[in-house]
Amino acid sequence: MSKHYHIAVVGATGAVGVEMFRVLERRAFPVASIRAFGSKRSAGKSALFHDEKIPVTELAPESFRGIDLALFSATKKSQSRNWRLNRFEELISRSSVRAPLSQENLPQSRVMPARL
Repeated sequence: MSKHYHIAVVGATGAVGVEMFRVLERRAFPVASIRAFGSKRSAGKSALFHDEKIPVTELAPESFRGIDLALFSATKKSQSRNWRLNRFEELISRSSVRAPLSQENLPQSRVMPARL
């Protein structure tokens, strides 16, 4: 039996976030559960996944508990970009890696269509 993943989509109501949901659907990604996150302004809206409305909630420190995979859509000033940097710094601080972090050396997402 294949593993199914608990997914978080941050920036769920934006154009890229909407497309992330569509790609997960089209590719029949093995999803156990999916959660949608956005800014304070987006909280209360819904995202669609397999014709089901997924409520969008505002990011909070406990948002990623139980999440296996988080997909982030961020602009330079967006909340999700700041969350990504903060979460990455937290993970690094718990590991043996000791490289200084900044916006410039933060790992960036790369889309590899051949692997989707």
